Amino acid sequence: MLHGKIDPLNNIGPDEIYITPLLTRVKRERERVQEVILATNPTMEGEATAMFLTKQFKTQNQELKITRIGRGITNRSRFRIR
Repeated sequence: MLHGKIDPLNNIGPDEIYITPLLTRVKRERERVQEVILATNPTMEGEATAMFLTKQFKTQNQELKITRIGRGITNRSRFRIR
């Protein structure tokens, strides 16, 4: 849905990645939207984007559930505990 990530070092802010249309769409569909699932990269820019979105969504609707995609060890990874 977004067109990138917030990246202040490269002068990319919320307006450049179309956050306003997303916020408007969720606000317009307030009765139907119960949860927003954020799936951003685990980079500094991805985390900043997720934090910004969470704050904006919560400002609009305190009842809205905001969740993140889980990360960590994949189910095909193997590791040995000694």
